[in-house]
Amino acid sequence: HKLTLDRIASKRAQDLEAEYSSREEEAIKLLSGVEPDIKEILDENNSARTSLAWSKLAITWATDVKAFLEGIISYDLSQISLPADEMARAFAIFEVINQTNTPLDIYDLTSAKAARTRELPSLSSRIKAIIDEPLDDINSLTNRLLGDKPNRMTFDYFSLMSEDATPAKIVKNQFLNLLSLLTAVDY
Repeated sequence: HKLTLDRIASKRAQDLEAEYSSREEEAIKLLSGVEPDIKEILDENNSARTSLAWSKLAITWATDVKAFLEGIISYDLSQISLPADEMARAFAIFEVINQTNTPLDIYDLTSAKAARTRELPSLSSRIKAIIDEPLDDINSLTNRLLGDKPNRMTFDYFSLMSEDATPAKIVKNQFLNLLSLLTAVDY
């Protein structure tokens, strides 16, 4: 990869040299970090030393990018392994690890808090079980209907679950709304 970086840097230095050939002040700003005497070199109209300064810029860039890429490649990623029966701990650990990276929504945090109870399935699994369970006593929903009335109701056609078997966004939001109501009402 060093050869590729060197080629990219060399080509870019040539392009910059052509671009800044008539813009001396900007060229001085660009090259002063690699060649402190660039103003004098340009004043002397010394093309060999000017080209050398552009080459130094290319070498510096290639070296910096190489160091950056090697730093990324050598970066150790953390991994935590848990037995399958300890998923509740995984949610708590994820909540702590994820504090500064990916923003979690309120449902994710609520789900993580609910997962601390090891005896129960995850919050998403419990919501899915409720959605999958047909309602048998739906008279209060159908008492104003005329004609034949269904005896039970299922939620199969409502798209309440996402493809990854987690509640759809609307279900998550309504669940959180319900929690908000329950915390604000004396019952």
